Amino acid sequence: MRNEIDNRYLPNYLNGTAPISNYLTNVNSTTPTGFMSSKFRSPVPAQNEANQTTYDMYVFRYAEVLLIYAEAKAELGSITQGDLDISINQLRARLDEPDLPGGKMGRLTLNPPADPNALINGQPRYGYQLSPLIYEIRRERRVELAFEGFRWDDIVRWKAGKLLENPNTVYGIVASAAVQQEYDNYFGSDIFSGVNVVTYDDWDGSKKLVAPYTVAMRKWNDKLYLKPIPRDQILLSKGQIQQNPGWQ
Repeated sequence: MRNEIDNRYLPNYLNGTAPISNYLTNVNSTTPTGFMSSKFRSPVPAQNEANQTTYDMYVFRYAEVLLIYAEAKAELGSITQGDLDISINQLRARLDEPDLPGGKMGRLTLNPPADPNALINGQPRYGYQLSPLIYEIRRERRVELAFEGFRWDDIVRWKAGKLLENPNTVYGIVASAAVQQEYDNYFGSDIFSGVNVVTYDDWDGSKKLVAPYTVAMRKWNDKLYLKPIPRDQILLSKGQIQQNPGWQ
C-alpha cells in the first residue's frame, strides 16, 4: 500500500505522541472527491508546516530511475525477468505489507494476466493495444509517481490522451448506501447532503460515485499533444516557424 491517499490505516499523531488513525476523509469543498493526498506528509502535524519542518524533500527519485529502466527495456523488447526483479519488483517488495487489506503485492512477471481495466466496452483504454506487461509497467509508474507532476508528460509521451475520456477520472469515492451510512455515523451528520452522487456502470458492476463536477466527461483533442507557439516567436521568425496543428 502506497501512502498517497488519506485512509484509516495511516497514523496521525493528533496529540503529538500516540498515533491515531485517520478514519475517513470528509467530502466538502476542500476534498470534493473524498480523496485527500497524503503523499510526502508527515504524520506529525508540526512537520507539515513549511517553515518549521525537517522533513526531507525528494530531489532525485531512485524509483523513477527503476521505472524508466523497466519501461525502456520493455519497449525495446529486450526485457528479462531479471530486469523486472531489479526494477519494478524492487519497488513492490519495499511496499509489501501483508497485514493490511489486499495482502502482499504480486511479483510482476514477463507474462502477467491482462488487466480487466485495460478495456472499456471492449475497446483499449489507451486508444490502441498494449501488451499486458507494458500496461503493468505504465500502471506502476502512475501509482509510484502520483502527485509528483509526471502524469501529463507521460500521457503526451505515450500518445494516451484517450485516458482522460474515462469518466472515472473525474469521479470521486464510492458512495454506496453502506459507505454513506459509515460516514454519517463517524461524523455524526449527513455529510452527503448536497453532494452529487451518480450511478456508473463500471467493468466490475454498477456503482454509486461522488461526482463533484457538473460535466462528467472530458473530450480529448489531439492538438494538446503539442503546445501553442507564442505569436511573437512566429512573427520574429518571418515565416520560418509555423503554428502547431490545431492552434492556428
